[in-house]
Amino acid sequence: MKFARTPPAVGVGVAIGVLLVGVAFSAAGERKSWNFDTGTPGGLPAGFTQEVGEWKIAADETAPSKGQVLAQAAKSSGPTFNLALVKESDYQDLELSVKMKAISGEVDQGGGLVWRAKDKGNYYIVRYNPLEDNFRVYKVVDGRRTQLGSADSDSLPGWHEIRVTMNGDHIECYFDGKKALDVKDATLKGSGKIGLWTKADAQTHFDDLAASRLGASASGETREDAPKRLVSARVEAGPVVNGKGDDSVWSKASPAKVATRRIFRPGSPEGAAATSGAVVQIRSVHTDKEVYFLVEWDDPTDDSASHKTWVWNKEKKAYEEGSDRDDTCALAFEHAGVFDADMLAGAEGVWDVWHWKSYRTNPQGYAMDKTHHFSLEKPSGKANSYRARNGKTVWIARPEDKGETVEKKQAAPSEFQGDRVAQNLPGKPSGSAADVGAKGVWSDGRWTLELSRALNTSNSDDTAFDVSRAYKMALTVLDRTADFPHNASEVIELTFTR
Repeated sequence: MKFARTPPAVGVGVAIGVLLVGVAFSAAGERKSWNFDTGTPGGLPAGFTQEVGEWKIAADETAPSKGQVLAQAAKSSGPTFNLALVKESDYQDLELSVKMKAISGEVDQGGGLVWRAKDKGNYYIVRYNPLEDNFRVYKVVDGRRTQLGSADSDSLPGWHEIRVTMNGDHIECYFDGKKALDVKDATLKGSGKIGLWTKADAQTHFDDLAASRLGASASGETREDAPKRLVSARVEAGPVVNGKGDDSVWSKASPAKVATRRIFRPGSPEGAAATSGAVVQIRSVHTDKEVYFLVEWDDPTDDSASHKTWVWNKEKKAYEEGSDRDDTCALAFEHAGVFDADMLAGAEGVWDVWHWKSYRTNPQGYAMDKTHHFSLEKPSGKANSYRARNGKTVWIARPEDKGETVEKKQAAPSEFQGDRVAQNLPGKPSGSAADVGAKGVWSDGRWTLELSRALNTSNSDDTAFDVSRAYKMALTVLDRTADFPHNASEVIELTFTR
């Protein structure tokens, strides 16, 4: 198998609205990340131990965090395994990822991730080697390395993302978002430390290390709030998309219950930490040509009658924007570059976003199809800048896909035309903007939403789903379309049965 990296792209758009964010560290979700931007150059990051090699913080303006990296600088002898561990880490079933760039090496190049490490001689390792053009997973027992799986790769310069999940004895490894290795091994049981690895004289830069616990905790208990996997079941014919969710085909799909975090505006008194939000249930099925999602969540009020209505102010003799807002739901999928479900992480990438709105798009039977572009450099065209969680400036643009829009706006009338005048008017989408069908129904304090789209629309602004691989996605639900607070998930892994 050969796999290649898709480079991130940036674009233009409008001001930020929906935020699909998962905080950099959430105690409930057990997700923690390191970008090395706050440490002292030349020293080890706080909480890391140097087991073998020469590990130190170094400047690298090309890094995803656009600041500092953790560098392995030693030119060790051929059989040496250079290793740095996170001192207080303790993970068993986990998702682990890092971004890495090979700098130099004559004997070896590249590097990778370590997990379930008992000590410097016992651990699992997945690594990319551009000298050998391969991507491999190993176990190391008493210092001896045994290969568990290998895939050919294209040797490409620059930054790459390595990701691994291990649940029980099942190991799945991904290179730049594409699943490349799937193996089983039960040699190293129980929990252990996580870390970074290179071999011999491989000098490598690492950035944006992140770890999350999966569904099974160290005690073997399943946690409701653990990161979720969503498996799309293959069916011969898709459901009728009417917002009822009662089509018999949905019984073929296992539901994933996704515990969201309630996210507050950064800098606000409540924003110091996310709290538990709504539990959203999601299912997916697919045919040979289409993919469908069924999303359900509790909401005590039906806010689908209007949105930002122009309200006449008798004293000012002018219209003002009303406080009415509609309910919304958005699904986001990896498209190019980094996808981490956090719009303020400060990483470059492009997301494919399906944004359903109970008043503005639901009557027409669509979700707004758009992309979110994240850039650390100011793009041409319209974009807004924000302070990212790593302290850098991130530019965010959110253009709707090409074609006629599903929702239109009209300016406030200059003269009196009634106490209330609609600001948002229904549109008839066309082209790529009409790709996502959607219908939601509110009943008895709960929204039921169905969405559909072609697996591959052949449009460059849409994620083309290949049922042989996994995709990162996330979701958010908003009561009355408030930017803050809102309920957002962390990363969900979407896979397809065949």
